[in-house]
Amino acid sequence: MAKTVIKEWLFHQVLACSLEKYIFDKMVSSGYPSYFTVSSLKAIFNMNELIKEGRVNIAHLDAEQRNGLNIMWENHLSEEFPFLQSQDKNIIAMSLQSQDFADLYTGYKAVNHMGKMAETSSEEITAVGRSLWNMAFSESITINEAGYLILPSVIMMAGNTTHQSDPEDYSLSVKLAVVDKYIQYQKKVIASQQDFIVKYNDFSTSLSSWVSKITLADSIIDDCFTSEFLKTGTVSPKKELMIKSGSIREGYMNGFSKPCDAAPDSLDKEYEKLTRDLSEKFKTVNRFFINNAFSLIEKSELDFISSAGAKVNSIRLFMHTLLPMINTGHDTYYDPNFYIDVKDADLFSVTVGNEEMVYALKKKIFHQTPLIK
Repeated sequence: MAKTVIKEWLFHQVLACSLEKYIFDKMVSSGYPSYFTVSSLKAIFNMNELIKEGRVNIAHLDAEQRNGLNIMWENHLSEEFPFLQSQDKNIIAMSLQSQDFADLYTGYKAVNHMGKMAETSSEEITAVGRSLWNMAFSESITINEAGYLILPSVIMMAGNTTHQSDPEDYSLSVKLAVVDKYIQYQKKVIASQQDFIVKYNDFSTSLSSWVSKITLADSIIDDCFTSEFLKTGTVSPKKELMIKSGSIREGYMNGFSKPCDAAPDSLDKEYEKLTRDLSEKFKTVNRFFINNAFSLIEKSELDFISSAGAKVNSIRLFMHTLLPMINTGHDTYYDPNFYIDVKDADLFSVTVGNEEMVYALKKKIFHQTPLIK
């Protein structure tokens, strides 16, 4: 307990605010909160950087005192963020606004409080953190457990355009309110993800059921004659010949005749219905991808794109070379202008007044469509 009090006192003395607020302010003032990773924590809490910013005055300290201050700072920083010493590239590059970081930080805080750090692997630590977050999302947690969630909650909300708040007053009630705000926000995200899964499965079913027009015709014809065979026990030789020759299919596809009374009156309309159903379900799924992409961009970018009078246009990447043509001795057509196709990406520009921004809606992995400026 005494060690925790000293640690918090030191952070307040150096940063002139709580640890959470300092990180929050750094992220928000940068304009790009989502760019912050675990390695960013190393940079913003580096003693030399803090001295440069004027947060620490060492002019009156001798070499031994400076070394002692640096050791004390690093020790308390390592206790708060043990993973800063990790050499794991996945941890170093982990986004501070990811649930993975929230699980990692919360797990370390909980396990450290239990005094089990030495005997617990990093995977087990992350699992403990994930378990605490899952409890928070699905049921109530104690005040002590909520304390492990405060810093990740503040960081998460720093980049959220609708839930952003300045944690100026850091009384316990305000801290718990920030945690609750993030939990409520995350519950909506989880509900949205579950809704997406339902809609995606629905789309997958439609996709697996979709067939070409000719295959649809053959399927309907097969159903007709299967039904006839079940009723009569036979199919007339004439109809068998017509099936083999393809004349029944041709007549049905051209709208001249139906293969049987039970068949849909119009193959074209049946095919349009099948295709329209797939298209509508794809639009629903695609809307989730687009909304997800826009939820990942910074507030300044979102404000620009949604500005009154903003003009959005699909574009292609065009380049002009200034390199001279090499004369090969053959009559060849030379065009210094050429287009470049960006793989797995849709380019579009947004113009507001005299300012234009170009964005790429790029497919990286399944279920993830980030928007890149």
